[in-house]
Amino acid sequence: MKKITVDTNILISIFVFPGTTVIKILDKIMDGTLILGISDEILKEFIGVCVRKFNYEPEEAVNMADKIREISITVYPQKKINVIKDEPDNRVLECAVAFGAGCIISGDKHILNVKKFRGIQILTPAGFIIKYG
Repeated sequence: MKKITVDTNILISIFVFPGTTVIKILDKIMDGTLILGISDEILKEFIGVCVRKFNYEPEEAVNMADKIREISITVYPQKKINVIKDEPDNRVLECAVAFGAGCIISGDKHILNVKKFRGIQILTPAGFIIKYG
């Protein structure tokens, strides 16, 4: 099984605008082929984006975050990382490191520009599917 972490953009893509590529990733999480590591910080950002940008009611956004938590393993990063200029994006790196992820799946150019961090590959959803099926 492959351990992955995803950024908020990917969570939004799965739960708000599901497309075929991210649904393939969700299917792999649901069938146990992939194990998703998530942190409270990523979920808080997800809730905020759903409410601010997509006009979800806070309760509905929290319910979606709870669904994400049900299909993932929550980690609690202990070490701060500061390598990406867009500071909140560092939370994704922190989560991936704490989880021992082999890959970060992201749609965020700031994260994607890192390409690899402490042995963790950083790929787009399409890049992940091409490489790992």
